[in-house]
Amino acid sequence: MTLTAQVTGSPAPTLVWAVDGTPGGSSTSGTISGTGTSVTYTAPSAAGQHAVTAASASDAAIKATALLTVEAPTPEVVRVSLAPGSASLAAGA
Repeated sequence: MTLTAQVTGSPAPTLVWAVDGTPGGSSTSGTISGTGTSVTYTAPSAAGQHAVTAASASDAAIKATALLTVEAPTPEVVRVSLAPGSASLAAGA
């Protein structure tokens, strides 16, 4: 998922991206790749809610946060069938 921050100011501030307070994220909360105003969030394998924050590198109080909900994947339905369902064979056949 791509996240984009609207940044104003001169010069434009450098952003620090974090997931649940961890810069760059982690395997349990999801990770951020990229830099600047547009980055990619990769969800973890477990379901949960996570806060992604973009903050000014020079003043961490200047920030914006998005709450993301990671849903558990829908289990794939697997069916197995054999044809024919039964058979009679002569010995050695």
